[in-house]
Parts: sequence; C-alpha cells; structure tokens
Amino acid sequence: MKLLFNRRHYYVYRSFFAIPNLSNSRGEPTNAIFRFHQNAAADAETFAAAAGAVFWDEGLPQRRVELQPAYKETRKEMPGQ
Repeated sequence: MKLLFNRRHYYVYRSFFAIPNLSNSRGEPTNAIFRFHQNAAADAETFAAAAGAVFWDEGLPQRRVELQPAYKETRKEMPGQ
C-alpha cells in the first residue's frame, strides 16, 4: 500500500492567491480550500496512493530561522488581503 505524506501549509498559502475572488454566497473566500482539495486529489492520483496524511508547519519557520538565520531573509512581505 502506498501512503502519501504532504506538507501542505505552502499549498494553502499558494492556493489562496492562485484563484482570486472565489467565494461562497456569504462572501467568505473559498479559493484556498477549493484549490487545496484539487491539488491533494491530483497528488493522490499521480502517486497512486491508497491513503494520505497532511501535516502543517506550525512553529517550524521560527525553528528554521534559529537553525539557519538567513532563512527567508530576502523574501518579500506577504501581500495584503
């Protein structure tokens, strides 16, 4: 059985900006979850995975900066919403 493990924090961020102005009837943005699901389904099909797990980067960016001070030092600020 193939298992697919994904670090998805990046994909949610990227997905939010990939499809602008997608929202539900209450005006709540749905672009990130829509694209996130599309990517996860495509990955499962591509890698013929029988099961999968998603994990998040909670707290890891700070740890990366501690280990490597130059981490993201040249990255631009996140765009406003």
